[in-house]
Amino acid sequence: MGLRSWVARCIPGFSILALLTLIVFALTDATQCFRPPPEQETNLTHSLLPEDASQEFLEQLWVPQCVFAVYNLVIHTLALLAPLRFCWALWHITTEVQNVVARYALRFLPAGVYSTNRIVASLAGSISPVDTSSESGGSEHDQEDSGNQRRGEGMIRHAILLPNYKEEVDNLRETLDVLASHAQARISYDIWLAMEEVDPNAKATAWVLVEAYATLFRTIQYTIHPSGLPGEVQGKSSNISWAASMAGRTYMDMKSKRDCIFTVMDADTHLSANYFAELSAQHFEFPETAETTIYAVPIIFDRNAHKVPALVRLSDIVWCAAGLSGLYPGSTIVIPTSVYSIPLSLAETVGGWDTGAEAIGEDMHMYLKCYFALAGHLTTRVIYSPASQSNVSSGKPGIRGHIESLEARYRQAMRHMWGALDSGYACKQAASLMSGCPRASDHEYFSSKPIARSFSRCTPKLSLIMLGHRMFEAHVLTVHLFMLLLSSAVYQLIIPPEETPLVVLTSMKVSGMLRTAAFVIMLCAFYLYEPYHAVCVRSREEEMRRARLYDRMQGNFSESCGRSLVRWIQYLMFPIAGIVFVTLPSVAAQLNHFSTDRLQYEVSKKPKVGSSDFGRRKT
Repeated sequence: MGLRSWVARCIPGFSILALLTLIVFALTDATQCFRPPPEQETNLTHSLLPEDASQEFLEQLWVPQCVFAVYNLVIHTLALLAPLRFCWALWHITTEVQNVVARYALRFLPAGVYSTNRIVASLAGSISPVDTSSESGGSEHDQEDSGNQRRGEGMIRHAILLPNYKEEVDNLRETLDVLASHAQARISYDIWLAMEEVDPNAKATAWVLVEAYATLFRTIQYTIHPSGLPGEVQGKSSNISWAASMAGRTYMDMKSKRDCIFTVMDADTHLSANYFAELSAQHFEFPETAETTIYAVPIIFDRNAHKVPALVRLSDIVWCAAGLSGLYPGSTIVIPTSVYSIPLSLAETVGGWDTGAEAIGEDMHMYLKCYFALAGHLTTRVIYSPASQSNVSSGKPGIRGHIESLEARYRQAMRHMWGALDSGYACKQAASLMSGCPRASDHEYFSSKPIARSFSRCTPKLSLIMLGHRMFEAHVLTVHLFMLLLSSAVYQLIIPPEETPLVVLTSMKVSGMLRTAAFVIMLCAFYLYEPYHAVCVRSREEEMRRARLYDRMQGNFSESCGRSLVRWIQYLMFPIAGIVFVTLPSVAAQLNHFSTDRLQYEVSKKPKVGSSDFGRRKT
């Protein structure tokens, strides 16, 4: 690895050392020998202060204290704006999710189409595969849509990439059950089970699932990602890269690759039929940007949130907040979290998914790769049909299970925060972009497209600034906020106010007010999160009832406790969850980046679902 790459990956770590140095120079007496003579220091600072500033004040002040005071206020201001943006995004997302649910309530998942009994009987050979056009029981409009898509009119091929590594078979089956319940599954869903060669049960698991679901999707296939490929690091991104390259070969003869859309999801993700309906609608509604668009989706932890420790639940809400806060109207930077969709044409043009160590944060990394490949002219659209996720859980009862769940969540947080490597990647790509290096937007495939006209313009500077802000917020803000808070608290305990330089004292007082305001606003965000959680659970329950899957998923709907006293007491603990599962893993990851960019991949513990009824005869 070259020096440039090493420096880039260590940028967040260098920021920790730089802030630590600033704190030492500004708040301790250990650096008095570095201070210039009082008359010289007065000259340095006099131009920045009011003319009537006292001589005593000028003698107390020096440059590091000024920098500390200003930076302290900047960080606390950003910490205040983040929950404000989260509140605005939550309110908007909740409204849009309700609109989507209402719009599609009568169009998808008619009762009895893909009920468990029918699927079981079909697999057992007692009845023929269900014809969605004749037995759907849906409206004439639905049947007409299905007929049109069969004739190939306006059909989108949904290639769903399902990466997994040592996942429970029943968890995978439940995910496939949900997808198979969609009315268009047999017409336009191509399922790609992305397996890992290092998993000893990979082929056996894949064969079981392919045989069980062969008649329920347009196609279902599996890929085996080889281990030990040069330059690759085991993880979701390298697995997806292999699966996407295999899948892309099957679509070479398609008339328009832009109408084949890859959807990347986790092995335990449940996507509504509304997601694919909205995805198709938006893809055709905006044809001029269809080939340069990534589709993001809000996420929700609504499956087992009621069964995990409060700190795990709170940390996942905070993680959810980080993703949702960029989904507000007019946002120029919309980084997807866990689940997203991308046209095959765009994926191929940017060179597919990266497989190196810096791609461990696969969702953000692919977004950044597309953003810089298109010189900042990437379009991101939001599909307001939330992706249901499971909280990390040991699945064990009692104190031991509680502790193991916390340990599993910390390991998952460490993997998430290892994604700080993307900050270095973004810096390298931004420097390359500003220097005028060739981009994927120069590719001949785009040169003949109408969208290519926008590529002749310079990179949108505001968008680049906003991207820098989001990267700072994701990988630096929480660490620096904690360091400033801790240092200020220790300083105020040791140094009495009358001996504290006025500029430092003022900064600490104002930052304290900003922290209080941010805390209150975050509680308001939790208040708004409750209706968002409720509408997601209700809509998923109703969809599973119509699909006849609800009975098998009993207990996997984390009903909200409303705004009860117990829930609010738990919400007051969110700073603890943030420190344990965000700040500390961030510090550990960023300091470790000085020595290595490799992290041993571990599967997050997820709750086990009940054994699937597929392949079993009803008696």
